[in-house]
Amino acid sequence: MKRNNLLNIITKRSFIISFIFAFALWVYTSLNSTYKTYISVPLSIQLPDNRAIENNIPKNITLTVQSTGWNIINLNLFNNAKRVQVDLTKKNLNDSSYIISRNDFLKGTQSLESVNIVEVNPEFLPINIGQLTESNIPVIPNIEIIPHKDFILVGKVNLKPDSIIIKGNEKLTRKIKYWFTEYERIENVKLPINGEIKLKDTLSEIIKLNRKTVEYFADIQQIAEYQIPDIEIIVRGGSLPKDSYLYPPQITVILQGGIKEIVNINKDKIAATIQINDILNDNFWGEYDKIEQSKLLHKAIEKLPEKQKTALILNKFEDLSYQEIAKVMDTTISSVESLIFRAKQNLSKQLLKYLKK
Repeated sequence: MKRNNLLNIITKRSFIISFIFAFALWVYTSLNSTYKTYISVPLSIQLPDNRAIENNIPKNITLTVQSTGWNIINLNLFNNAKRVQVDLTKKNLNDSSYIISRNDFLKGTQSLESVNIVEVNPEFLPINIGQLTESNIPVIPNIEIIPHKDFILVGKVNLKPDSIIIKGNEKLTRKIKYWFTEYERIENVKLPINGEIKLKDTLSEIIKLNRKTVEYFADIQQIAEYQIPDIEIIVRGGSLPKDSYLYPPQITVILQGGIKEIVNINKDKIAATIQINDILNDNFWGEYDKIEQSKLLHKAIEKLPEKQKTALILNKFEDLSYQEIAKVMDTTISSVESLIFRAKQNLSKQLLKYLKK
């Protein structure tokens, strides 16, 4: 019995060893065979010191390579140095177009000696070249702060520094009037906050920034309210007609804001004025309606989805074209058109809701 058991164990072990050996031999043979595959490698373009690219370029290009299984595995899993670096520093480049050819790509390959490059996609890449210049532009915080109940954001989100230096093609940098931070939403805030936020990196291949982050600060205070009664209305620009008077002659002002700001208010400096022409032309309530409408519009804009809100503000309040907005938001012109169209639709719905209340 013991002898039979021993034979069974030896037989099973021999089978397992044979299977492992056969599998290892198959793997070794397979990996020594030649294969063709696609790999994506980072692309960079070097220009003379005084030149810069105007149009966007891809961050990666696709190469069709042929080699043994061993080399392909090493290339995909362990080779982090592979790249294509096109060197145009010694070429006489004027303010014109240049087409990077397949030969330029192949000359720029690095750490790809173990494989044979069969195809390059794209086979050529046109670039527009111009003068390198730099510009100092303001940074706009794309930070949404939601204070805790009974707290309020006092003023705006401040940045330090509040401007950056961008360097790139002269035609492109001339069109860029400001730069956004990355989007960040911070909720349930009860105290003043500060931190560091990254700058958007949408044009990193053609626009270089002098820094990658900025600091932000926001003053959060508890909400306070201050009521100032019996403020006399002062008529400016002339006198009321004979036997005419204002009614009511005095108003009550209610101020709401951060508690530190409210405490420091000097009520003696609070005044209520109206221009005589507005009274004579009966424009006072028209002006009041404009103020109320602007408040409603602001509330409605704040409720828009983030991308719609950004596109609408850039177009209507910052006077940017669709093409400029597309570059700032790193999207297509058709997407910008769609965002603004949907923003207007949503605004109409929001304002109708307010008017029905």
